[in-house]
Amino acid sequence: MELIKQIKDAENKAKKLVEDAQRLAAKTAEDTKKEQAAQLEQAARQRREAIEKAKQQGLAAGRQQGQELTKKAKQQQEMLKSSAEKYKSSAVNKIIDFLKNRAAEKTK
Repeated sequence: MELIKQIKDAENKAKKLVEDAQRLAAKTAEDTKKEQAAQLEQAARQRREAIEKAKQQGLAAGRQQGQELTKKAKQQQEMLKSSAEKYKSSAVNKIIDFLKNRAAEKTK
């Protein structure tokens, strides 16, 4: 009788140990899932930050390039304006000279 009781106690202890082991395994699996989820979230956050940083750098580079192009365009515009003024002045002077010569010829 005592032996049967000891066997049943041993079986109950074994069942309890198995249940404890299963709970521990489930908790460990859950903790692992939570840890993996946290790692995935961190990786996703880092990826988003890297994308945003790349966008900002791209925008800054684009803005700088745009400013450089605008500066070059203004320089070219000034050069063309200066050239046009010189050409206009030269043309006006040629017309004046022509008219002076013509007037001088008529007065002779």
